[in-house]
Amino acid sequence: MPRLNKGQIAVGIQNKMDQSKRSVNARIDALQRLQRSTERSPDEVANFINFDRLASWCEPQLGITPLSTKTLRKHLNNIYEDGLLGFRRDVSKFLKQGSLSDVAVSVGRKPKRLSTDQISADAAMEMTARYLDLLERLNRLAVTSESAAVELQGHSRRYSERGPKLRLVKK
Repeated sequence: MPRLNKGQIAVGIQNKMDQSKRSVNARIDALQRLQRSTERSPDEVANFINFDRLASWCEPQLGITPLSTKTLRKHLNNIYEDGLLGFRRDVSKFLKQGSLSDVAVSVGRKPKRLSTDQISADAAMEMTARYLDLLERLNRLAVTSESAAVELQGHSRRYSERGPKLRLVKK
């Protein structure tokens, strides 16, 4: 298998990207179809209640496969007319047309809204997990690579126990 040049994408990765784009397009088509129709299935409307549920939606006959929320956001930003914000605006308009109360009853709960504190905490936890994952990978690389060992040592010196810490700041 030949090596890739800078800027090239492997065929398998490109196929996965194309499949996820098709799945996002199918979600957009489903939203537009639901907006036009008068009879709406509560189960189908329920898929648009929150982003996690929309991302995990799986309906292969419509071409909808589960995606990560990050991938869904990325493709919506590129594919949807007004990006992710436009998609969210259209979904909220659609849900406010009276379908939301029916769906909340059929699902058995009301959709919850995340506060900015919860969103910030989620983002901080995700970034911390990514940082720890990268640190673990660098540690494994440092076993075989001298340059990685030097980088890890420099990072450890910079952010050792004497260095700055993450602290919880109360409001």
